[in-house]
Amino acid sequence: MIKIIKKYPLTSYFVIAWISTWLLVMPLVLTGLGILHVNIIWHFLGPLGPTISAIIVIYVSSKREGLKKLKDSIIKWRIGVFWILFSALIMPAFLILTILINLAFTGNFIDLGGYLINEGITNFISFLIWIWVGAISYGIFEEIGWRGYALPKLQEKYSPLTSTIILAVGWGFWHTPMFFYRFSIDILFGWLYGLFLGAIILTFIYNSSGGSTFAAILFHISNNICWLFNIAEIQMFLTIMITLLVFIILIIWKKRLSTKKFSN
Repeated sequence: MIKIIKKYPLTSYFVIAWISTWLLVMPLVLTGLGILHVNIIWHFLGPLGPTISAIIVIYVSSKREGLKKLKDSIIKWRIGVFWILFSALIMPAFLILTILINLAFTGNFIDLGGYLINEGITNFISFLIWIWVGAISYGIFEEIGWRGYALPKLQEKYSPLTSTIILAVGWGFWHTPMFFYRFSIDILFGWLYGLFLGAIILTFIYNSSGGSTFAAILFHISNNICWLFNIAEIQMFLTIMITLLVFIILIIWKKRLSTKKFSN
């Protein structure tokens, strides 16, 4: 096993990430199939897969030196005020803009508080659980693996854009079990489109911030929080705005996506 990981570190990373996450969320898959009944809170264990895989592969490949590089990228927060704000606030800004646009065109205010109440989130504790399970845990532990290890490793061999495409495929496949208990299959194509756009933005942020996994985590968490509001108007406008942002990145800031490479 160790020899295989050393010879094929990236392939090993993806396989271990897939298998470990799928095993962790299997009780929820069985719940979705009507075999077990496990609370959806169990979902927060899913993102541990990429982190577990990254630690295993890095340790086998480069021991403590590699783990130190990973740690340094995770805590790399001195990346400039612009990139901190961009990573953390671009999605909330889009959410606020969505609410204002909808208000201007329809005269209706999107009631986020009402949505939370309808979802059974009626106190601070339930809100913390909701946001941890659906946003924070995935933002942290996914990014330790996907951008902390896989992206810089891919960029050692491929261009950032090609690396992003490869990563997006592996990342999308990793989510497969969630379509048995959390997502509906009828959103698959739209969801994959959104994931690919997100992968481009995350590569842009990671490379532009000098290889900061911390920045990727900030964006991933804020992005997840915005998408937790499963409201048609929000989903539609966020998709439009993210598409425009990716267009700007690919056309105007192309060098940000193609010239900076970082490795572990």
